[in-house]
Amino acid sequence: MKDRDQDRLLTCSIAILCLAALVYGGTAMLAWLVGRGVNIKEVDAAAWTQAVGSVAAIAALFWQRSHEVAVARENARRDAAERQNGARRLVQAAANICDFAAEQWPVSPPLSVVDCGLLQARLQAIGGALKQVNAHALPSWKHTECVLAAVTAMDALRLELSRGLKFEPPLVDRGSAAVVTPSWVDPFKAMAKEFGAQLQLRAVLMSTGLEPSVDTD
Repeated sequence: MKDRDQDRLLTCSIAILCLAALVYGGTAMLAWLVGRGVNIKEVDAAAWTQAVGSVAAIAALFWQRSHEVAVARENARRDAAERQNGARRLVQAAANICDFAAEQWPVSPPLSVVDCGLLQARLQAIGGALKQVNAHALPSWKHTECVLAAVTAMDALRLELSRGLKFEPPLVDRGSAAVVTPSWVDPFKAMAKEFGAQLQLRAVLMSTGLEPSVDTD
Protein backbone atom coordinates (compact mmCIF):
# COMPACT_ATOMS: atom_id res chain seq x y z
CA MET A 1 0.00 0.00 0.00
CA LYS A 2 1.33 3.45 -0.91
CA ASP A 3 2.04 6.09 1.74
CA ARG A 4 -0.75 8.40 0.56
CA ASP A 5 -3.26 5.54 0.70
CA GLN A 6 -2.09 4.72 4.22
CA ASP A 7 -2.59 8.37 5.19
CA ARG A 8 -6.13 8.38 3.82
CA LEU A 9 -6.98 5.11 5.57
CA LEU A 10 -5.56 6.37 8.85
CA THR A 11 -7.46 9.67 8.59
CA CYS A 12 -10.74 7.92 7.82
CA SER A 13 -10.22 5.42 10.63
CA ILE A 14 -9.53 8.12 13.21
CA ALA A 15 -12.49 10.20 12.01
CA ILE A 16 -14.80 7.19 12.32
CA LEU A 17 -13.44 6.39 15.79
CA CYS A 18 -13.95 10.01 16.90
CA LEU A 19 -17.52 10.01 15.61
CA ALA A 20 -18.23 6.65 17.25
CA ALA A 21 -16.74 7.87 20.53
CA LEU A 22 -18.84 11.04 20.35
CA VAL A 23 -22.06 9.11 19.70
CA TYR A 24 -21.27 6.50 22.33
CA GLY A 25 -20.23 9.10 24.88
CA GLY A 26 -23.30 11.22 24.26
CA THR A 27 -25.62 8.23 24.49
CA ALA A 28 -23.95 7.03 27.68
CA MET A 29 -24.18 10.50 29.22
CA LEU A 30 -27.88 10.80 28.38
CA ALA A 31 -28.53 7.34 29.80
CA TRP A 32 -26.66 8.28 33.00
CA LEU A 33 -28.61 11.51 33.34
CA VAL A 34 -31.91 9.72 32.79
CA GLY A 35 -30.89 7.13 35.36
CA ARG A 36 -30.23 9.92 37.83
CA GLY A 37 -33.75 11.22 37.29
CA VAL A 38 -32.68 14.27 35.31
CA ASN A 39 -35.31 15.64 32.99
CA ILE A 40 -33.76 15.78 29.51
CA LYS A 41 -35.71 18.94 28.80
CA GLU A 42 -33.82 20.65 31.60
CA VAL A 43 -30.44 19.93 30.03
CA ASP A 44 -28.64 23.05 28.82
CA ALA A 45 -28.85 22.71 25.03
CA ALA A 46 -26.40 25.57 24.49
CA ALA A 47 -23.73 23.82 26.55
CA TRP A 48 -24.22 20.60 24.63
CA THR A 49 -24.05 22.46 21.35
CA GLN A 50 -20.81 24.12 22.44
CA ALA A 51 -19.35 20.78 23.49
CA VAL A 52 -20.25 19.14 20.20
CA GLY A 53 -18.87 22.14 18.32
CA SER A 54 -15.59 21.88 20.21
CA VAL A 55 -15.24 18.22 19.33
CA ALA A 56 -16.05 19.00 15.69
CA ALA A 57 -13.45 21.79 15.65
CA ILE A 58 -10.79 19.43 17.05
CA ALA A 59 -11.70 16.84 14.41
CA ALA A 60 -11.48 19.50 11.68
CA LEU A 61 -8.05 20.63 12.90
CA PHE A 62 -6.88 17.04 12.97
CA TRP A 63 -8.11 16.47 9.41
CA GLN A 64 -6.45 19.67 8.22
CA ARG A 65 -3.13 18.67 9.76
CA SER A 66 -3.39 15.17 8.30
CA HIS A 67 -4.10 16.67 4.89
CA GLU A 68 -1.08 18.99 5.16
CA VAL A 69 1.15 16.07 6.09
CA ALA A 70 -0.18 14.03 3.16
CA VAL A 71 0.41 16.93 0.74
CA ALA A 72 3.94 17.49 2.06
CA ARG A 73 4.71 13.79 1.73
CA GLU A 74 3.37 13.73 -1.83
CA ASN A 75 5.43 16.79 -2.77
CA ALA A 76 8.55 15.21 -1.27
CA ARG A 77 7.89 12.00 -3.18
CA ARG A 78 7.43 13.95 -6.40
CA ASP A 79 10.62 15.95 -5.85
CA ALA A 80 12.57 12.74 -5.19
CA ALA A 81 11.20 11.21 -8.39
CA GLU A 82 12.18 14.31 -10.39
CA ARG A 83 15.72 14.21 -8.97
CA GLN A 84 15.96 10.52 -9.79
CA ASN A 85 14.72 11.06 -13.34
CA GLY A 86 17.02 14.04 -13.91
CA ALA A 87 20.03 12.04 -12.78
CA ARG A 88 18.89 9.11 -14.92
CA ARG A 89 18.76 11.34 -17.99
CA LEU A 90 22.35 12.46 -17.41
CA VAL A 91 23.56 8.89 -16.93
CA GLN A 92 21.79 7.97 -20.17
CA ALA A 93 23.46 10.92 -21.91
CA ALA A 94 26.83 9.67 -20.66
CA ALA A 95 26.04 6.19 -22.01
CA ASN A 96 25.04 7.70 -25.37
CA ILE A 97 28.27 9.70 -25.75
CA CYS A 98 30.25 6.55 -24.92
CA ASP A 99 28.39 4.63 -27.61
CA PHE A 100 28.98 7.46 -30.06
CA ALA A 101 32.72 7.47 -29.32
CA ALA A 102 32.90 3.70 -29.72
CA GLU A 103 30.83 3.32 -32.89
CA GLN A 104 30.49 6.59 -34.83
CA TRP A 105 33.50 8.69 -33.92
CA PRO A 106 35.23 10.20 -35.82
CA VAL A 107 32.29 11.52 -37.83
CA SER A 108 34.23 11.61 -41.09
CA PRO A 109 37.75 10.23 -41.51
CA PRO A 110 40.50 11.17 -41.35
CA LEU A 111 40.59 11.84 -37.63
CA SER A 112 40.80 15.59 -37.13
CA VAL A 113 41.62 17.89 -34.27
CA VAL A 114 38.15 19.38 -34.66
CA ASP A 115 36.49 15.99 -34.11
CA CYS A 116 38.63 15.42 -31.04
CA GLY A 117 37.88 18.88 -29.69
CA LEU A 118 34.13 18.43 -30.09
CA LEU A 119 34.22 15.07 -28.37
CA GLN A 120 36.27 16.52 -25.54
CA ALA A 121 33.75 19.34 -25.12
CA ARG A 122 30.81 16.93 -24.98
CA LEU A 123 32.56 14.70 -22.45
CA GLN A 124 33.36 17.73 -20.31
CA ALA A 125 29.83 19.14 -20.53
CA ILE A 126 28.12 15.89 -19.53
CA GLY A 127 30.70 15.19 -16.83
CA GLY A 128 30.27 18.71 -15.45
CA ALA A 129 26.48 18.33 -15.33
CA LEU A 130 26.81 15.00 -13.54
CA LYS A 131 29.07 16.56 -10.94
CA GLN A 132 26.36 19.10 -10.16
CA VAL A 133 23.96 16.30 -9.17
CA ASN A 134 23.61 15.80 -5.42
CA ALA A 135 24.09 12.06 -5.78
CA HIS A 136 23.71 11.39 -2.05
CA ALA A 137 20.21 12.94 -2.08
CA LEU A 138 18.90 10.34 -4.54
CA PRO A 139 16.36 7.75 -3.29
CA SER A 140 18.78 4.81 -3.29
CA TRP A 141 22.50 4.24 -2.77
CA LYS A 142 22.38 2.33 -6.07
CA HIS A 143 21.40 5.55 -7.83
CA THR A 144 24.29 7.33 -6.14
CA GLU A 145 26.69 4.67 -7.42
CA CYS A 146 25.31 5.03 -10.95
CA VAL A 147 25.97 8.78 -10.99
CA LEU A 148 29.49 8.36 -9.60
CA ALA A 149 30.23 5.68 -12.19
CA ALA A 150 29.11 8.01 -14.98
CA VAL A 151 31.31 10.83 -13.62
CA THR A 152 34.28 8.46 -13.50
CA ALA A 153 33.67 7.30 -17.08
CA MET A 154 33.47 10.86 -18.43
CA ASP A 155 36.67 11.90 -16.63
CA ALA A 156 38.55 8.76 -17.73
CA LEU A 157 37.61 9.16 -21.39
CA ARG A 158 38.42 12.85 -21.41
CA LEU A 159 41.81 12.18 -19.80
CA GLU A 160 42.60 9.37 -22.24
CA LEU A 161 41.64 11.53 -25.20
CA SER A 162 43.81 14.40 -23.97
CA ARG A 163 46.75 12.08 -23.42
CA GLY A 164 46.42 10.62 -26.92
CA LEU A 165 46.28 14.04 -28.54
CA LYS A 166 49.30 15.21 -26.57
CA PHE A 167 51.62 12.36 -27.46
CA GLU A 168 50.25 11.29 -30.85
CA PRO A 169 48.04 13.87 -32.58
CA PRO A 170 46.07 13.06 -35.75
CA LEU A 171 48.36 12.83 -38.79
CA VAL A 172 47.79 12.69 -42.54
CA ASP A 173 50.52 11.64 -44.97
CA ARG A 174 50.02 14.40 -47.53
CA GLY A 175 52.41 12.80 -50.03
CA SER A 176 50.45 9.58 -50.47
CA ALA A 177 47.15 10.93 -49.13
CA ALA A 178 47.08 7.90 -46.85
CA VAL A 179 45.25 8.30 -43.58
CA VAL A 180 47.39 7.49 -40.57
CA THR A 181 45.32 6.43 -37.57
CA PRO A 182 47.00 7.16 -34.23
CA SER A 183 47.72 4.03 -32.23
CA TRP A 184 45.67 5.24 -29.23
CA VAL A 185 42.37 5.47 -31.13
CA ASP A 186 41.41 1.78 -31.08
CA PRO A 187 42.10 1.32 -27.32
CA PHE A 188 40.20 4.54 -26.66
CA LYS A 189 37.18 3.32 -28.63
CA ALA A 190 37.31 -0.05 -26.81
CA MET A 191 37.29 1.80 -23.47
CA ALA A 192 34.34 3.89 -24.60
CA LYS A 193 32.44 0.76 -25.66
CA GLU A 194 32.96 -0.87 -22.26
CA PHE A 195 31.88 2.26 -20.40
CA GLY A 196 28.86 2.59 -22.67
CA ALA A 197 27.66 -0.94 -21.92
CA GLN A 198 28.04 -0.40 -18.18
CA LEU A 199 26.25 2.95 -18.18
CA GLN A 200 23.36 1.65 -20.27
CA LEU A 201 22.69 -0.92 -17.53
CA ARG A 202 22.90 1.78 -14.88
CA ALA A 203 20.48 4.04 -16.76
CA VAL A 204 17.96 1.18 -16.79
CA LEU A 205 18.52 0.63 -13.08
CA MET A 206 17.84 4.28 -12.36
CA SER A 207 14.50 4.11 -14.18
CA THR A 208 13.27 1.41 -11.77
CA GLY A 209 10.42 2.61 -9.59
CA LEU A 210 9.62 5.75 -11.59
CA GLU A 211 5.88 6.20 -12.07
CA PRO A 212 4.41 6.75 -15.56
CA SER A 213 3.47 10.29 -14.49
CA VAL A 214 7.18 11.18 -14.43
CA ASP A 215 8.55 12.09 -17.84
CA THR A 216 11.05 9.30 -18.54
CA ASP A 217 11.49 9.75 -22.29
